[in-house]
Amino acid sequence: MMTQDILEQLYNEIPKAREEIYAVGQPTPLESVSLNGDDFDIYIKREDLGPINAYKWRGGYNAVLNHHRQTGCDTIVAASAGNHAQGVALAARKLGLKAKIFMPLAAPIMKQKAVERHGGDNVELILTGDTYNEAGEAAKAYVKETGYTYIHPFDDIYTMAGQAIIADEIVQESDAPFDYAFLQIGGGGMAGAVSAWLKKNWPDIKIIGVEGVDQACMGKSVAHGEAITLESVDTFCDGTAVTRPGNWPYPSGHVYCAVKAFVKQFSLALRADLNGTNIRVTNIEPGMAETPFSLARFKGDAKKAEAVYANTTPLTAEDVAESVVWAACLPAH
Repeated sequence: MMTQDILEQLYNEIPKAREEIYAVGQPTPLESVSLNGDDFDIYIKREDLGPINAYKWRGGYNAVLNHHRQTGCDTIVAASAGNHAQGVALAARKLGLKAKIFMPLAAPIMKQKAVERHGGDNVELILTGDTYNEAGEAAKAYVKETGYTYIHPFDDIYTMAGQAIIADEIVQESDAPFDYAFLQIGGGGMAGAVSAWLKKNWPDIKIIGVEGVDQACMGKSVAHGEAITLESVDTFCDGTAVTRPGNWPYPSGHVYCAVKAFVKQFSLALRADLNGTNIRVTNIEPGMAETPFSLARFKGDAKKAEAVYANTTPLTAEDVAESVVWAACLPAH
């Protein structure tokens, strides 16, 4: 779950991003997928139809625009395995800025050419290091030396706000809330921002974060209780080959919502297994319940834990227990 101060900043920036990013792209369609059976509907957000055939033009443009306004610096620096680089290149050309973009030596030629195509003469491509992390360290060292502006691919409030417009479009285009959203996780910027905006508009939606088994920096960070750095990750899917989640996205990539979704799915599966017996299965899904969970999440900081429930009348553990007893005492049928 995302901390309240980050949420407030993000909520403030998302409407601003909505007014800016369509200078370089248009909303992408939300398409229905046809499957056998009619007991559920699946929709896919077609970010492959955007100006760089990926979603990262949104955050790239919003971050470049805002950092340029703040600093006045005419040269920006980025590191990327490919898609963020294209978004930054597109932004640099649109805004008339110079961009120095660091990419690993193993970056696909197709993506290198795409960066050059989107950026034109405004972009200088610098190939260095074997991985995104090594290219990123080289880019940061260059920024420290030159004083230019660094555009982070996920650990930046403006990048996250731009990516959140994916959720904004989904909400505006949909006739009713969705039950679940499945979001890929690399560094967590898109997943954190999109999940935050979806939950703000559709509080009951369940967010499921998805990451590769050999790219599980977010999942392992959550299990560890703080952001950690993996020694290595699989680079077959280069766009999500991140060894450490961002400091901004990490709190919003928390597993809490995913756990609630698992409990519901487990209950449904168990109900199906016990069909035809006299055993009934249900699950309790409390929200805004005041329990020691928040105190544990904020490592004992009582003020932060209390702030979660400010201006509300939260449920208590006793309320949840009463719901369990009520469900258990329901009459047959």
